[in-house]
Order: sequence, then structure tokens, then C-alpha cells
Amino acid sequence: MAGSRPGSSSSSNGGAGHSKKPVYNKGPKSGKKLLSVKDMDTAFEHLDQELGLNEFSAAIAPIRMVTLGGSIAVKTFKSRAATVDVDVIVDPNIEAVSEFYDAVMWCIEKVAKKNKLEKNWMNDQCKMFFQKGAVRERVFLESVGHDNKMYSGKHLEIYTVDLRIALERKLRRVLDPDREENIDLADAVCFLKHMTSYGTRPLGIHQCQSMDYNGHKLPVPNEAIRMVQQRFEKNEDNDPQIQGKQGIVEMVFDKNQNKWYYKNKQGQTVWVTWKLE
Repeated sequence: MAGSRPGSSSSSNGGAGHSKKPVYNKGPKSGKKLLSVKDMDTAFEHLDQELGLNEFSAAIAPIRMVTLGGSIAVKTFKSRAATVDVDVIVDPNIEAVSEFYDAVMWCIEKVAKKNKLEKNWMNDQCKMFFQKGAVRERVFLESVGHDNKMYSGKHLEIYTVDLRIALERKLRRVLDPDREENIDLADAVCFLKHMTSYGTRPLGIHQCQSMDYNGHKLPVPNEAIRMVQQRFEKNEDNDPQIQGKQGIVEMVFDKNQNKWYYKNKQGQTVWVTWKLE
């Protein structure tokens, strides 16, 4: 394919929500066109086709990616109506070979043009969160190992990231002045609901503080944890499954019982019978 771009090709064939889902269109203060579930479904199908038409990507298909962030809230949990983009971690083996990586990015750009989407409707800018290549590889392999697929086609497979990682990323972004607070709070609560089985197995504050999947060795800000904790208990969406429950609690270790416990909203002692990670 001398003289052509890496992705070029001679042919181009192509949790139940509530009654009205919120659209946080001020997400990362950008004014970009948003992606609904239908938009993502169509774009994923077209990307699957483009990857099959490109000689570089077709040679190593299926192309595996791991997605995190708003796409999970929208497509997997239906907690809101749309997201700004689809954040992905591309298979590190592909990222390591420029011809393959460029081909994938070119196919993504072709889908953007075909569907009149933002150029970076799908992007891997989340690499800034996982700056170390070894960390990205570990997160990628662990997520693929869980085998929770958002999309599975002939040439493309998209897996959802471990929710603990998704929650940490949201917790660390809640206080970002360049982002809309509501979108990250809402997503954090959404992920927390499913991680804690709707508040029946809450996380301890110390668990949240010590989250460090990006390997930066920096504690999660207490203010961010408090905001998510309060938003969960406030239950602004009137979700009956979490009414009166807690997503994040103060855990206390009882040396005599050799167990952790916490106080529920009624002041009762609840002994922890599950593994605290």
C-alpha cells in the first residue's frame, strides 16, 4: 500500500433505567455531539466492517479493546442517555506496532466521517490515566479475562473494564475543574451500585482511599469519596433498589471477633461476611 495511509482501502462497504434518562451534555465541557446507545451500536458495526476491509487490521483480527467510563454507564447500565465519546485501551500488542495501531486509528476516523461523528468519537486518551505501559497491559489483560463484552463482531471485540478501575477513574475526576461535576458523580454512583450489589455489600472508605490501579501511589481525595458517598445515599434517581442503603461506609475492625463491621443508616451493626479487596 505504498503511498497510501495505513488505514486506507480500495473499497469501503460499509440494569434497567428509569422513564427518562438524564443527558449530561456538559460532560467534559466541550459541546461535542453525543453518542446514544443506537449511535454506538451503529458505529461499532461500521468499525467492525472497516477493520475487516483494511489489510493491516484484518491480518490480526479480531481487534480487542477495553472500554471504560461513560460508554459503560450508557450502553451497559443504561443509567444515562448519551456519552461524549468511547474511551478505550487498545490491545498493547497492537499499540506496540505502529502499522497496526495507525490502521486501527484510521478505521476509527473513517467511521467518524461515515456517521458524521466527532473525529475522536472513540479514542485512547485514557492512556494518560494509565501512563505506564505495564499498568495498561495488566488492566487490559484482566478486563479481557473477565470476558464481559460490550460488543463482539467478526473483526472487533470490545470488553468492559473492571468496575473497580472504572470507579477509581471517576473518583479521581470528580474534582477536576475542567469537567462537569454531575456526569462523573452520576457515573460513579452507577458503578458503585453494581459493585456493591445495590448497597448490600458497601465499600469501606479505606478501600476507596487506597485504590491505585494506575500505579501513581496517590490516595483518592477524601472530598471526592464523600461526594459520591452522599450522592449515593441521597438517591436522586429514586432507585428503589438502593433506598435507605449505603454505597460507601466507615468500616471498623473488631479484634475480638476478628471481623469488620459498619453501622447501617438505622444505626445497626452489620458484620462484613464478604471479602474486602
